Amino acid sequence: MNRLRYAAVAALVLHLLAGASLAFVLRHGLETNPDLQSRLAFVVNHRTLWIAGWLTWTAAAIAFLFFNVAFAAVHQRKGMPRVSLRFAVLLTAVAIAPDLSA
Repeated sequence: MNRLRYAAVAALVLHLLAGASLAFVLRHGLETNPDLQSRLAFVVNHRTLWIAGWLTWTAAAIAFLFFNVAFAAVHQRKGMPRVSLRFAVLLTAVAIAPDLSA
């Protein structure tokens, strides 16, 4: 149960960090900024910030996968069907594959 608690806190903290990076950094280079030239200039001129902002989202996705694995491990012992738990973990892994490949 401690592992699940740690996974939940890690996922929360990393998602808060990813949200902050979206609100303060990434918004300048996304379509929420209607000026295409400004967006492109931001991405080119602040490449390190741009990459760091997206890495926070990747870390948040991995933290969510870790949470699902911990959740499945705890609830498997409590008699929940293994197929459902494995499906949730596999679905999460498939969902973050594009994040990791980008």
